[in-house]
Amino acid sequence: MDEYGFRPERNRWVIGGLDHPMPPFGFTTHPHPAGVEVTAAPAGKTLSGMLETGEIDTLFTANVPQPVLDGSPAIRRLFPDRHG
Repeated sequence: MDEYGFRPERNRWVIGGLDHPMPPFGFTTHPHPAGVEVTAAPAGKTLSGMLETGEIDTLFTANVPQPVLDGSPAIRRLFPDRHG
């Protein structure tokens, strides 16, 4: 936030399955700060698919989405020099 001016409350957060559709789960709470909008991905949609079609602009994940592994020209890394 300090380096890039990122403000979580100015963004819409979407949760769901990365490469396979996943319905919202209720076995654990999903706490989030007040003023932060969090929604579930639409039924039948994946986060990686939504990223590739431009329905979402950014994806935070510990796993590499399948379209990236497949070399999709529609997706690029925010920080290309992430290893250095």
